[in-house]
Amino acid sequence: MTRRHSKLILLSVFIFLVTAFLITPAARGEDVIYLENGQVVKGRVLENTKKKVVIKTRRGIVTTFPKSEVERIEYGPDFEKELKQKFQKARTADDFFKLGNWCKESGEDEEAEKCFRKALEKNPDHEGARKALGYIRHEGKWYAEEDYYTNVKGMVRHKGSWITKKELEELKLKKEREKAARKEKTGQKVIRVAKKNGNKIVRSKSSSKKRHSKGRGGAAGTHNLKVKTDDGERKYVLTVPKWAASGKPAPLVVLLHGTNSRPSYMLQFWRPVAGKDAILAAPWAIAGKWSNESPEKDIKFVLAMVEQVKKRYNIDLNRIYVAGHSRGGFFTFTIGVPHGDVFAACGILAGGANYYRNPSERRAPFYIWIVERDPSVPASSARDAKAVLEKNGHEVLYHEVPGGNGTAADHELTRACCQECWDFMKKKKWAPVEKKEEEPEKKDEPKKEKDESKTEKSP
Repeated sequence: MTRRHSKLILLSVFIFLVTAFLITPAARGEDVIYLENGQVVKGRVLENTKKKVVIKTRRGIVTTFPKSEVERIEYGPDFEKELKQKFQKARTADDFFKLGNWCKESGEDEEAEKCFRKALEKNPDHEGARKALGYIRHEGKWYAEEDYYTNVKGMVRHKGSWITKKELEELKLKKEREKAARKEKTGQKVIRVAKKNGNKIVRSKSSSKKRHSKGRGGAAGTHNLKVKTDDGERKYVLTVPKWAASGKPAPLVVLLHGTNSRPSYMLQFWRPVAGKDAILAAPWAIAGKWSNESPEKDIKFVLAMVEQVKKRYNIDLNRIYVAGHSRGGFFTFTIGVPHGDVFAACGILAGGANYYRNPSERRAPFYIWIVERDPSVPASSARDAKAVLEKNGHEVLYHEVPGGNGTAADHELTRACCQECWDFMKKKKWAPVEKKEEEPEKKDEPKKEKDESKTEKSP
């Protein structure tokens, strides 16, 4: 072996050792994110804020989860150890401030906040820590952001921004003017018609009367929630558009998945279609199946979920809908027939009819969609649903797609069928059943006795 070869080998070994030395201390153990729906995601947490958590998986895929979907995070031992060591070594306000910046660069906003507050314990006037925590300096005194704008500036928060009280009043006046202009333009008036019935005056209620659940509003976005039922806690996924989170009355669409499917499948198709117009609630079925044979527990669960959403958000009670796919479509039939007093309209997608029982006084309208050669649900089942519903006084919009390949694709949802279903349902509003007024009974006039002398035959 020549000297040249020896030098090359030594140089290679040196580079390897230096690289290993530089990389190993910075290596971080695997972090684990536990989601509310039971899913576990492993990788390296890149960012952890109050709103979201960003993780890079082993395969290099970067995924973002809303903080509301995250149950807890377990960091790898190397990271926790390094953070603990740095925290123990920190002595001065500057040390904790630098450590806070290090945490922030690592995407750990919560840990960074702890460090900045620790810096203020050491030095209450530390400018860097104050600014990092959002404090504002005014005339030599530090104010929290809200305290500064509220007490010093005399401003109010409106839709995430600070404005003066005068500007807020102007916005309110502008809104009232626009509302009055809309009413004048569309002529929205509640007309009460008085009808005379003998000596009584019956006033019929307007079918367009607004009914809201008066929920105060909650957070926008996607939420994994639970509701208590007789058989324990049941889960559902709720998606809320930003405008509905402010307390404005919003429609509610209940989405029922098929056998061994999940809420995310329904939301995948319905978010682009109705996600901006309504709140979407997608419940989980037990063991992936809705019980159409003994549906009482599942019906109670869905209705309890609706009630919970009504308490949290301001739901337009005239516009609550339900739509289901496959077995969820059959269950839509099961729950929609007896609960037309709850659901303004129903949608059966690649589903059919169950037993027609306990129909509500108000017959809910139905939309039915099926592919002719659906391999999972025969088109005849959808036709039966149409026939029995129409026979019992329900309005039905039936769409059977001719042909098909007879493959699993013919049973899957499509964007088009969901759009058509939503276009049908959103036009329907709950309205009280108008009872026909009974006509006053006419007094029986005494019947004239027949003249027997005229009818008797001569002997």
